[in-house]
Amino acid sequence: MLNAVVPVPRRATGVEDALKGKVICGECGSRYERILDNRVGEKWRCKNPECSTTVKITDALLTEQVTDLMNYAYRKRQQSST
Repeated sequence: MLNAVVPVPRRATGVEDALKGKVICGECGSRYERILDNRVGEKWRCKNPECSTTVKITDALLTEQVTDLMNYAYRKRQQSST
């Protein structure tokens, strides 16, 4: 019997799908791209080669922070409309 390792295609996470093309670098304004590094986990890197700012953040923490910001904005909007 032959033992073979079959590579499994990498699927995008929900975070990657939801935020792809929407995460912006605070330094230069360019878009970030998600990088999966097997050594350190998820990180986001600026696509501008002159900037190349990198942020190491887990998908779970990024999701939590985006959710908190959206909830804050929603509450502020609700308060201003009353």
